[in-house]
This record gives sequence, C-alpha cells and structure tokens, in this order.
Amino acid sequence: MGTRRLTPVVVASVLAAGVLGVRSVADAQVTRAGGLIRHDRGQSVSPVYEGWYQRPDGTIVASFGYFNRNHVEEVTIPVGPDNRVAPGPEDQGQPTYFFPRRQIGVFTVTVPDAATEVTWTLTSRGETLEIPVNLDSEYLIEPFRAAAGPSPGNGPPAVRFDPADAAFSGPAGGVVDRTVTAGTALPLDVWISDDGLGSGRDEPVLTVTWGKFRGPGPVSFEDESPDVAVEDGPEGVTGRASTTATLSEPGDYVLYAVVSDGSRQSNQCCWTNGYLRVRVGAAEDGD
Repeated sequence: MGTRRLTPVVVASVLAAGVLGVRSVADAQVTRAGGLIRHDRGQSVSPVYEGWYQRPDGTIVASFGYFNRNHVEEVTIPVGPDNRVAPGPEDQGQPTYFFPRRQIGVFTVTVPDAATEVTWTLTSRGETLEIPVNLDSEYLIEPFRAAAGPSPGNGPPAVRFDPADAAFSGPAGGVVDRTVTAGTALPLDVWISDDGLGSGRDEPVLTVTWGKFRGPGPVSFEDESPDVAVEDGPEGVTGRASTTATLSEPGDYVLYAVVSDGSRQSNQCCWTNGYLRVRVGAAEDGD
C-alpha cells in the first residue's frame, strides 16, 4: 500500500470544496464537478497541517488538525504504524480518536530544527495520507495575537484546570493528570481569564467544549459544552465552567477541552487547548 503525500495547498483546496465523497486528494476535482456526496461512514481521515509559529525562545512549533470525511462516524486510529509522527517517537501527542468533519489545531509538535522535515501520517480505510510541515513564511500563523477580524490584537484565553495551577494558553495548551475509578463521575472544572476582545460583541463570549482525545472505551460527558459563568474584571473577563465525565472501562485516556473567546478557529487564533490525562482504574467488586 503506497503513501499519498499531501501538501497544505492541496488539502486546503479539498476542504474548501466541502467534499465528503473524496477517497483521495486526486479524486477531489472529479467529485467537485459531479456535485457533493455525503457519507455518514466508511471514509478515511486526512491529517491537516495548520501552520507554524515561533516561541519567544526561538523554538519552532507546528500545529496540526484533521479532516474526518465522515458526517457521523467517529474513527479510532491507535498510535503506531497507522498513526505516527516522524522523525522521533511515533507518539508525539496526536489524537487517536477522530470526530467527524474538520477539526482545527488539535495538537502541536515541536520542530527540532529548520532543516528537519516533520510529518504526520494516518492510515484509515486502506488509504495512507502523509502531511509534512512547511516552514515557508506563507504558513506562519499568529495564534497568540489576532492580526485581523473584528478584534485585532486579541489573544487566546488563559486556562487552568485547578485554580492553584499555572495558567496555559494557545494551541499547545497544557496537560494535567487525574485518576478515577471506572464508572465514577470525574469532575471537570475549568477556570478562564480573557481580554474580552474575542467575539467583537458588546458582551464577551467564553465557551468550553469537551471531547475524547484518546482512550480504550467510551466517555460520557454530563454536558460536553457546559455554560460558562462570566464576570467582568479590571483587565478583561473571567469565567468558570463545570461538568463531569464518566469513563466506563479501565485504561489510559486523554480528554480534550477547547476553550474559545468567540474567535473563529479558521483564523488560527485565538483559542486554547487543554488535555486531561486520566488513569482509569478498575472498579472493585461491589462498587
């Protein structure tokens, strides 16, 4: 089975077409001419390169998302030969659980140096797709400062999973560890602070959306998008949102929170990713 190498330009053209019936990038032109085809399941998942940015210390960071061509089916691709980042270890924080349709900027990879080509490869439905990092200036993104839109200068929310922890922000986000027993509700609390510029509206908008990122079993959320209680502050707004997740099978999971200030993620600013690594232990007899 060969590997089809994608480029950000080709992927962007496929996504812009809104095509769901595309078995490969080569088929995109034919499908566009024939009209849109909706598939609920049975389609492959494409890796998507969002762009790169540089931290103040000079470190280069690449942002990736994906396009699950299914309208309904959620696809699982374990880390390994079918879901790998190279060079280095196959596991570099990529998702193994893929929600339908387009998901923007779900994880980042640190690029060793400008001369090293980093790629993310996914194999699903018999199709292997590989996307490389391109460090050309046209792929430079600014996830910490909105350059355009209704609120130039806006930045991503600062997020904590515990009020005593240091805040994190941006697409690389932060990682926190938790443990819970299988079948027991796990509290999910998020504390947010923001400049209040994101939505361009009179009233600030803060949202939190939870989902499964990795794990061997199903995850049930009390509310995947809990309401955020927002309060005005001297330097912007603050908010808090709470829900629970129940993980029914033992094992290692990652839960994923996207915290937004109302900005459009397609502009590559301004949201924050949070990752909750959860070790789920077996329930004792009688529990």
